[in-house]
Amino acid sequence: MADFPTSLDEIGTGQIGQWLAERFPGTAVTGLDRGTVIHGTATKAEYCLRYNVAGMAHGLPPSLWLKCGLDTQIPEQAPHSTIEAQFFRDLAPLLAINLPRPFATAIAPGLSSGIVLYEDLNRRPVRFGTQTQPLSHDAMRLRCLGRSCFPSCCCC
Repeated sequence: MADFPTSLDEIGTGQIGQWLAERFPGTAVTGLDRGTVIHGTATKAEYCLRYNVAGMAHGLPPSLWLKCGLDTQIPEQAPHSTIEAQFFRDLAPLLAINLPRPFATAIAPGLSSGIVLYEDLNRRPVRFGTQTQPLSHDAMRLRCLGRSCFPSCCCC
């Protein structure tokens, strides 16, 4: 496996292809375009991807979002991305809750940072909330009861 990246600029087709091939054997990424990048306590980057025949046979989507502890506004937060990657790798598959679908995870040596490649939530009917836009009591009740079509996790 290639060295763990230290910035988004080091992430390319080979690395994303290796991460995806761990769950989707034979997959290679033959092309990518990086779209929107959001820097915060975690960095989120949109990738439009093209796959080899194996990747297409696995039904991999044309776009994914990468969330990581690289290039963050608060570098001390990077280790928290390791916990998130471990959650989506180990625990999330066992839970019957509405979460963004993880396609791949990677963890840096020494647990210094983590990466999760998520489904592009723009491709399904979700509503993105903000910290300044409160939920009504009814909307919160629906989320807590699991009856909402919105993700129970905010990926922002």
